[in-house]
Amino acid sequence: MSTDNPPTLAITDVSIIDCVGDETAPRNGWVTVTDGVIDAVGEGRMPSDLTVGKVIEGRGGYLIPGLINLHTHLFGDAGPVWPHRFSRPEELAVIAAKNAMETVKSGVTSVRDLGGPFRTALTVKNLIDEGAIIGPRITASGDVITITGGHGHWMGYEADTPDEVRKGVRTQIKAGAGVIKLMASGGAGTAETTTSSPGLPFDCLQAAVEEAASFGVPTAAHALDRNGVENAIRAGVTTLEHGVSCDRELVELMRKNGVALVSTLAVNTILGEAPPGCCVAPWLVERVRPLAADRYNSFRLAMESDVVIGAGMDSGVPLLRHDDFASELEAMESLGQPPTEVLASATRVAASLLGHSSTVGTIEARKLADLVLLERNPLDGIEAVRSIRHVIAGGALIV
Repeated sequence: MSTDNPPTLAITDVSIIDCVGDETAPRNGWVTVTDGVIDAVGEGRMPSDLTVGKVIEGRGGYLIPGLINLHTHLFGDAGPVWPHRFSRPEELAVIAAKNAMETVKSGVTSVRDLGGPFRTALTVKNLIDEGAIIGPRITASGDVITITGGHGHWMGYEADTPDEVRKGVRTQIKAGAGVIKLMASGGAGTAETTTSSPGLPFDCLQAAVEEAASFGVPTAAHALDRNGVENAIRAGVTTLEHGVSCDRELVELMRKNGVALVSTLAVNTILGEAPPGCCVAPWLVERVRPLAADRYNSFRLAMESDVVIGAGMDSGVPLLRHDDFASELEAMESLGQPPTEVLASATRVAASLLGHSSTVGTIEARKLADLVLLERNPLDGIEAVRSIRHVIAGGALIV
């Protein structure tokens, strides 16, 4: 530590869960922050002669890295209908800015936004990066890439050949996209398609992955049927979103090809369980509910086969609130993933899938100071991530 530039913030006498490795047992210690970056992580008592701008007493609390939600749609207000058909760009930007604030206050300090009209998330990302508004770090896809009339066409770049897809990838990267979202099948949330409708074929998915990789940008593929899932895995996408209809053969192919799974379990545990007469359009619930068994089975098979699993909720779709990422983590635990692995999926693993392991995802010196102070130990039960005492994003005290 430099005495010429003393720490601006310290969290002392706290149980630190740094998520650096598989051994995540809490250890008592302290953390100092300078200019938004973790300056030092120490054990025991902080040196008494250390001058610090602000001290947060962490006694009885548990300090974890800021959580990372790998699947969100900031334009979505979790209401009964996505506000895409009647909103102007400026209206969606206001909605997304509000959702960004709710997100970071809930302990989620980084998100991967996987699509919205008018590239809304890129607008909000720029405002956050400039310090104009408060929110999480955003990695956004811009427009999703889909076939003409395919799932998400209303927020997408429509492409039907490998060359058209390559141009679509370049167009999103030019606009600032840090991930490319690909529609490998139909979906539940687009009225004109079904979950078994066709999506981008293999040659288009392969072209997208190759083009994105040439720019160093990861890819995420939505897939809800076996054909779409297999095509996405064979194409070598970074993450498979939803992953419904995975069997042992496909899960083994995922492991072999290094494709990670983001199951978005809350789509079924919350939206799929919406009671009759709920405000959500009946056709949407009727499409989602039958996916539950396959979605849960895919998740379990992935765990058993040591497939990398990242945490993402599909936040913003009807009933999936941006401040309720804990529900996704609780669903992962309920299906057999130990709390230590769930927490890793939402921190260290998620950071790796974003390509941001050098800056976020663990509590280490020289990483960005994205931290959450909890009242309870999340390793005893992941529901403890709801027990927020403080949220720190980039060294700034948010809550």
